[in-house]
Amino acid sequence: MPRLGNTNPSSRLAPAITIALILIAAIAIRIPGLFTDLWIDEIWALELLKPVKTFSEIFTAIHFDTNHWLYSLYRFGLQLTLL
Repeated sequence: MPRLGNTNPSSRLAPAITIALILIAAIAIRIPGLFTDLWIDEIWALELLKPVKTFSEIFTAIHFDTNHWLYSLYRFGLQLTLL
């Protein structure tokens, strides 16, 4: 019985290579921005994080549109490591 689909190993690897190249390009574009001044929403997020004492309070105590959970978790974790 003949096989359906392309069995060429390089054709199966092409999507992974494409995704990897896009990811590398995205990282390369963002790295220079890491070393610039903070934007107003980032400063506001830092102010909102001041009273937070635990990770769970990021989800329960801050009720603002500027509370981006992943960024807040990152900044809170960074504050813990710098203390």
